[in-house]
Amino acid sequence: PRTVRACFTAIAFDKTKAQSTIDTLKSLLEFYSFLEANKASGAPYNVQHDTIAELDALMSNDYQSDYQFHRDLYQTFSQLGDGHTGYSLPSGYGSCNAFQPLRIAVSQPSTTDNSLQVIVGPPLAPELEEGYKALWGVDLTQYEGDEVLSIENTDPVEWIKAYAQQFPLSKDASINFNSVVSGELGIPLFNFHDPGIMPLNDSLKLTLKNAGAIDINYMVYCDPDVASTSVSLEQANSNVTAHTCSMSKRHSSPSSPRSPFKQPQPDTPTYHEQRRNKIFQQIGLDTDFDVDTTINIDGDLGTRLDRQTVVGRRGKWMISKARENMVLLKLYTFDWTSVNTFPDLIFIMNHLTEAYADNQNDILVVDIQQNNGGEGCIGHLLAQLLKRDLYTPGDSVFRKTDGWTTYLDGSVFGFYGATDTNEILQTATELYNARNITRVGWGLENATYSQKLSFCYEYVCGDDSCPFYASFVNNVPFYPQHQIVLLSDGVAISTAALFVKEFEGTGVTKVGLGGIPGQPMSMSFSVGGPVFVSLDGMFQTLGCTPDGALMNPPFPEFQYFTSDIRFSFAASVEPMWPDKIGEFYRNSPDIRLPLWPVNQTSDDIYISLFDALGQGASPSPSPAGDTNGDSDDSSSSYYKNVTIVLGTVLGFSVAVLLLVLIVLIIVVVVQLGLLARQQVSDDL
Repeated sequence: PRTVRACFTAIAFDKTKAQSTIDTLKSLLEFYSFLEANKASGAPYNVQHDTIAELDALMSNDYQSDYQFHRDLYQTFSQLGDGHTGYSLPSGYGSCNAFQPLRIAVSQPSTTDNSLQVIVGPPLAPELEEGYKALWGVDLTQYEGDEVLSIENTDPVEWIKAYAQQFPLSKDASINFNSVVSGELGIPLFNFHDPGIMPLNDSLKLTLKNAGAIDINYMVYCDPDVASTSVSLEQANSNVTAHTCSMSKRHSSPSSPRSPFKQPQPDTPTYHEQRRNKIFQQIGLDTDFDVDTTINIDGDLGTRLDRQTVVGRRGKWMISKARENMVLLKLYTFDWTSVNTFPDLIFIMNHLTEAYADNQNDILVVDIQQNNGGEGCIGHLLAQLLKRDLYTPGDSVFRKTDGWTTYLDGSVFGFYGATDTNEILQTATELYNARNITRVGWGLENATYSQKLSFCYEYVCGDDSCPFYASFVNNVPFYPQHQIVLLSDGVAISTAALFVKEFEGTGVTKVGLGGIPGQPMSMSFSVGGPVFVSLDGMFQTLGCTPDGALMNPPFPEFQYFTSDIRFSFAASVEPMWPDKIGEFYRNSPDIRLPLWPVNQTSDDIYISLFDALGQGASPSPSPAGDTNGDSDDSSSSYYKNVTIVLGTVLGFSVAVLLLVLIVLIIVVVVQLGLLARQQVSDDL
């Protein structure tokens, strides 16, 4: 890393270019949903960041290099803990990726307290082990299974917790902890840094129980065509490609009901997939190495591997008989296809219906660990099909700003449609002007939003699939809610978070894995909503007219660097609390299990879950008063195994018996009263 850092810091800081970058970022944030809310979000996360003021403050720093300035920009957005919001370093810096190859694992020993044990996990990848041995002559496999006593002379758990908060993936400390250990959508953050972010040291110091003190060297890969010299690096940083409107015809026409909730082009990987694939390709790994090999198959909608296993196209989902009395629906993503995803839903529901018919006592486990989100309407509708409550509106709101009004009238965005509460299709402009909602309680400033309702209804029912959905919900026998379990390690973003929130207030049980013992944890983060996934996506949506012309004035863009930015341009509303924005409220699990899986495809997770559900222990409630998962109280009994089906059935049975007993008592009392009155009457 020191060699790369020296190359990076050789590029001098240019205050004029830096100020231009700051000005551009400030203009782009006119469209950021949470600009006011981040100043004082309140409980449970208590975010307090005035991003505009922090950007201005950067210009008072005495930077010695351009790299230091861009790293601080990265940190300014990273510290918001918003998985949808981030600043990417210029492409020259981003052509270098730092990683360290020693995997760590976390487990909870068989003790009564909440202590954790950190050990060296299985090899991250054979290629990394071989490369490390070739460079430094050390065989890393010798450390597998050894207990980690300290990292950088600090308790390993405390070090991981602090490390996770340096560049937080979410606002939730437990999710950040899990992301370091288990991964961010497949990439353990203990092992991989974001592109261009170099570690401050050249190695990581660990003390192992058996091997003693060791130093693990960081490894850096740089694209030789970009980062061979500081001169070529600076050229790559400044080589801005002009935006055009050539892609505008791929956007929805005025007659199309498709919502603007994310705009991936056909078969284009998401930001996280691009990041993962780029890193893996550079170090010689198969981009699918972290995915169960059983899903790498060809097929149209899906392929039945056997009577008990069905896999979706391109391995985006899987249904299997995980074990006796348990059916698994594994959702790797909601970005299933760019054409028509609704046949996938029919395919999934048909096979789940078959599984339920085979054994109506089975538990249905819906696993969204490491789910990277996707099309909002798909997650919205699938949740409604599973809980059998169709057509509940999905609400999202825009901030009302001068910037929005500039681009709503003539841009492509102005022609996106959504439906109001009367299921009438309206343009974005009409919806923007229709309703105002002021959110209170956000510090000194309140954000005023214009509501956009039922964003999925027209999209969902604009084809022939609706009769199937309605018929299914009303007529087809399916798993009752108390037999459905939602499973997550918290590292589930965007549409996955929207999917989770759809189950609030239902009989579906939410089970969370891992996290920081004694502290709350959410099931997901960055609840789904409209997101500009890149500056180019913003330009295409806002800067181009429906006929493919460039708007005047053009959409602001970076003038000097190949930096990029992404953020939410509207905010999802809490399903059960329509006066709250979902980004700032925890969707807590009903149950926490002490499992920190290193291998996210391991059957051990499901075995442990099934064992926990069958033990009949009493439930572990959220901390006292945490009805919305907003409390930060810790609880020594936070991890307790429970039974779902038996507990629900027995609880219901007891309630019924009590009700019958009460009715019988009332009947007896009434009869005795009547007899007494009759006796008195006879005596008279």
